[in-house]
Amino acid sequence: MRSDLFLKQLKSVLVAGAQPNVSSKEIDQFIFSVPATLNEQEKIGTFFEYLDSLIAATQHKIDALEQVKKALLQRLFDQSWRFDGYLETWKKYRLGDHAEILTGGTPKTSVAEYWEPKSIPWMSSGEVNKVYLDQTDTMISLEGFKNSSARWIKKHSILIALAGQGKTRGTVAVNNIALTTNQSIAAIIPGKDLYYEFVFQNLTNRYNELRLISSGDGTRGGLNKQIVSDVTIHSPNLNEQIRIGKLLSKVDHLSTENQLKLSRIELIKKYLLQTLFI
Repeated sequence: MRSDLFLKQLKSVLVAGAQPNVSSKEIDQFIFSVPATLNEQEKIGTFFEYLDSLIAATQHKIDALEQVKKALLQRLFDQSWRFDGYLETWKKYRLGDHAEILTGGTPKTSVAEYWEPKSIPWMSSGEVNKVYLDQTDTMISLEGFKNSSARWIKKHSILIALAGQGKTRGTVAVNNIALTTNQSIAAIIPGKDLYYEFVFQNLTNRYNELRLISSGDGTRGGLNKQIVSDVTIHSPNLNEQIRIGKLLSKVDHLSTENQLKLSRIELIKKYLLQTLFI
């Protein structure tokens, strides 16, 4: 009954209205393709039951990791949890004093030579939702780079969306490759006393705060280079920053791995539903 065959028949007889309905008499006329033997039916049903249990278990693991991450962000950054041997008082840093803040630019879309041949990774603000960037959706040409405000951003910088629809503004990401960005992204390039993963996780934990300090009316406003530069961070020494950053990064990667696993299982199930019940 979850197959395309059944759903197609169901849609063909639905009566439109506030509450679309179908009669039991019409369902009685539906065609079902089933194996001739009960044994084969049981084997197919048991297999799908296994897939459903695997999907549920994987989703449970994702939910649990989300709760673990939430607790770690709160406890590590309010300093109620510390690694053994670290007792030093955290210092207050203004980002602009301990990191280089750069914004990008967009080549003219009307000039084809600025976009072909594609040779330089170029990131739009919506791509911050990838969290960790190993590639960009778009690339620009060398001519496009030379004739725009786009700048090279070295890898392991923190990228924050200055504007964007929905939840994009204030979202942060990390680039695992050198790239360029559009003007709606500020790149935070940490100095030698800040660990990039620590800064990234710190700002991730302060998403709502970053939204509130955006210029404008709070809903259609935006961040800018100066606002980002003025953001303050309470930070331990570099060694403790690295410990914190790597721990939180590990949780992120576990979550990503399980999300990919869930997507693959759901895709397998969808394919089997489409092919086994034709």
